[in-house]
Amino acid sequence: MSVYLLNATSLAKPNAVQLLATEISMAQCDCALITETWFTKNHIDSVVGVSHYSLYRRDRQAGKGGGVCIYVSERINSSVFYPFIDGLVRPCQLEILWLECNAYGHQYFVCCCYHPPRPKYEVNVFVNSLASDIDYINRLYHDAIIIIGGDFNQLNTSFLETDHGLFKWSPLRPTVAILLIKSLSVVPMFITVQFTEVF
Repeated sequence: MSVYLLNATSLAKPNAVQLLATEISMAQCDCALITETWFTKNHIDSVVGVSHYSLYRRDRQAGKGGGVCIYVSERINSSVFYPFIDGLVRPCQLEILWLECNAYGHQYFVCCCYHPPRPKYEVNVFVNSLASDIDYINRLYHDAIIIIGGDFNQLNTSFLETDHGLFKWSPLRPTVAILLIKSLSVVPMFITVQFTEVF
């Protein structure tokens, strides 16, 4: 599966979605993970969508900025995935979006997340939610491939490697866009990555 990771710092600005559409179409990526979309309820999917891609969004609930989305090629069977963690209350401020994708004979769980520089929640809430999600997936889907991409800002993400066995692929500024992958049954050649920071 080919993955494109971008911190857009607003897809709401003029022509940003059109530029993104050109980039992901030319790259022929299967999955584009976008942080800081700045989408609101006023941005309808038909306007911010990309031809031949399904769009999944988690917009910021209150305030300006933030938000994540994932564009998935229509060639890929995909749906939103909600890890059910008994007793865990997930604050609405968390910008974490999970998809389940089936592609090329493999099952993938793809996550796009954004942790802002000054979050309105305790940092451990974000860390615990992400860790619980991974544990849940690992318990139920032993052979699945987990892909987590996002903008974590100053958050120390080493817990994803040390506690959960994911390995990191980072671009120029490793705290801005990080892709972490766990594959128990597949060698990394099945996943290609393109990092882009800002248009």
